[in-house]
Amino acid sequence: MHIHLDPFYISKSDPKQLCHRQNETNPDVNTAGEYGTLLSSCDTPYALSNETVSYLQNSFKDIDFIIYTGDFIRHDRDKSIPRTKDQVIFGHEIIVKYFTDIFNPDKIKFFPTLGNNDEFEHDQLPPGPNELLTAVQSAWAPLKLNLTNDFLVGGYFRHDINSKLSVIRYQQYNESCYNSYVDLLGRYHDVIYGHFTGHTNEDNTAFLVSNSSGYKLIGLGDPTILKSPDNYKNILMPLYNAPSIVPDINPAFREFTYSTSNETFGKLQNWVQYYSNLQKANLEGKITWEIEYTTESAYNLKGLDANDWAEVLANFSLPDSNTWKLYKYFLFASTN
Repeated sequence: MHIHLDPFYISKSDPKQLCHRQNETNPDVNTAGEYGTLLSSCDTPYALSNETVSYLQNSFKDIDFIIYTGDFIRHDRDKSIPRTKDQVIFGHEIIVKYFTDIFNPDKIKFFPTLGNNDEFEHDQLPPGPNELLTAVQSAWAPLKLNLTNDFLVGGYFRHDINSKLSVIRYQQYNESCYNSYVDLLGRYHDVIYGHFTGHTNEDNTAFLVSNSSGYKLIGLGDPTILKSPDNYKNILMPLYNAPSIVPDINPAFREFTYSTSNETFGKLQNWVQYYSNLQKANLEGKITWEIEYTTESAYNLKGLDANDWAEVLANFSLPDSNTWKLYKYFLFASTN
């Protein structure tokens, strides 16, 4: 999940002014909802983030860890309220406080990453050590993670959950890293049980496949990608992009289950996708979280490894595939 918390969000303000101000000359356009504004450029209000964290606290007491896919901070879109360095650091601190207040970091780890809006300048993270990484290391200190000097150099870390499972946070700096990174995934796909991103807010899955020239990634933005059987018969691993709390579409988060047996410890088995109907929430004045789907119920997946997904992609490629239509509907967290 990620949140893009916006302290300046105002309910019943003008979405075209990023939900920061009311339109004094045309009050009819002041339609920003209490919990967020669908299909707008507005970020997440406190009302939504508070309700989300409260639900997690009450409903997920026995989870093992949380992966936060970056973007603590509001977008720097409002030229009337340009983001400051202090606001960026505060954004990191407040999200960390949210989760350390409800989950004991000695028992339930919270693993964050740096999104493209978590820097002092959008999309800009110069190699460290630098002012930002030093500030983030301090802001993340309550999480009790393995933030060594490597973090100060590149914003990356490795944290061992136990002797069989580790979380690696990696920072991809620019396009020149892409091919090397894809090759790295290919060479080590047999020991990578999950690859998790956010950023786009969409419920999307990509796949690492092998071919005669090496490795490549394929996304599912266009069903024509499935017309070549080579694109789904040689899958090495899936890469998961989960929807987020940001209410440009319905807010959502995901719960994974994984194997704890000695032979397959860490192997992903299923996920449950939760969402809230934001239009309904704003009308009723309360957030209600529901199960949108599970991978077993939606795609008849018995597991989440490459062979399981190959069968689903073969189904996606069929003419007028209902499973593909379902995938496209879930892409935007059931936002009509």
